[in-house]
Amino acid sequence: MFLVLLELAGIRELKNGTLQYGATENKKVLVTSLKKKTLLRLERMLKKKLATTTIMEHKMDNILYIDVETIKCINQEIIDRIISNAKDNIKPSANCKSEEAREKSLEKQRKEFNAEDIIEKTVFNPSYGELITIGYAFNDGNVNALQRDGYVDERSILQTFFDNIAAYADTVNIPVKLITIRWVAHNKSFDFGYIYKRAVILNINTHGLRIPFNDRHGTKYAYCTLEAWSGFPVKPGGSLDELCFLLGFEGKGDMDGSKVWDSWAAKEYDKISKYCKQDVEMLRKIYKRQLFLD
Repeated sequence: MFLVLLELAGIRELKNGTLQYGATENKKVLVTSLKKKTLLRLERMLKKKLATTTIMEHKMDNILYIDVETIKCINQEIIDRIISNAKDNIKPSANCKSEEAREKSLEKQRKEFNAEDIIEKTVFNPSYGELITIGYAFNDGNVNALQRDGYVDERSILQTFFDNIAAYADTVNIPVKLITIRWVAHNKSFDFGYIYKRAVILNINTHGLRIPFNDRHGTKYAYCTLEAWSGFPVKPGGSLDELCFLLGFEGKGDMDGSKVWDSWAAKEYDKISKYCKQDVEMLRKIYKRQLFLD
């Protein structure tokens, strides 16, 4: 039995299939018991004539809410490489016309070179920064946080994250390679991108799970509460804390992302974990409100 929901664009008849016309204005049609050849023929027709198509593999009820906390690069070998490359890339200003002007420009930039500032910015770059916390929750379940500390490293929390998703797939009796999970984050490009790139760098076993790091917002695999609110490219005024205020939810309080490094340096691991879990709770509330599910 195949269930295919079609948004028709001029198709009135399909051979070898049973049509049941709905009474809706957009001409939704439920097609059942289609043969394989008919499905292939239908696929070709859809590409040419249909405005939108949704293949209903199963009910979309596998929602994964995610928030991550990161720190700047702390690997000295990588730090040395970043600084060396940055120094090599110092060039005179483009509007310098004389050799003397170019030399003065180079000298000025070398004096203003700030290695510490360059390394600070790696917190936003998953090629060099590192994950220290992964907060997540499935559907309406408990919020969990995988936290690095003096004993648990980045590889461990990332591998456990994917192991736990695979375990979740087992509980709903869907192979992890086939399960459709909608990943939800506030600024998905950051959270999903960090998880994907760090998993690649650390050679994590993802169990074949699809990571929607490059999927558009609003698909069945990815949803971004920031893009839903502010559009894309993202405009100012849509922070998680700001949305909570606007929607009447409890906000972040005294802790925010700018204080994560200080807490990490002070070994306040429980504080970071609690903060990350709070963000996941806020994320879930905002998602449900945006989709009018609460």
